[in-house]
Amino acid sequence: MDEQLFNRNRNIHRGFRGLEIWKKAIEIYKLVYNLLKDDHIVPFKIKAQIEDSVLSISSNIAEGYSRRTIKENLRFYEIALSSAAENYLPCEILRFLGYCLCKLYCVLLIIDYFFNYYFTG
Repeated sequence: MDEQLFNRNRNIHRGFRGLEIWKKAIEIYKLVYNLLKDDHIVPFKIKAQIEDSVLSISSNIAEGYSRRTIKENLRFYEIALSSAAENYLPCEILRFLGYCLCKLYCVLLIIDYFFNYYFTG
């Protein structure tokens, strides 16, 4: 992407970039992506589901920030929380199938801590 274009449009409805919760959600996505990118044991479909749901966390935070009312904003935070919870089922399925999931359970603990910290204080 052209750096000048990026910087010019940086502040147009993009105040979410300053939100600590959004920054942490991006860090979690990077962590999950790096843990899974070279993993050839976990089936592609399950790996894609985990990555998509983690990416959805930051996307919903950003979308909620752009909404006009607090009620709408909070609704998207709830959706982001649901996206985080969505990761438990694929990990449980993998555990049931006998995959070693030490890395993924670490990610789930991080996600759990993250949302408990930000949403329950």
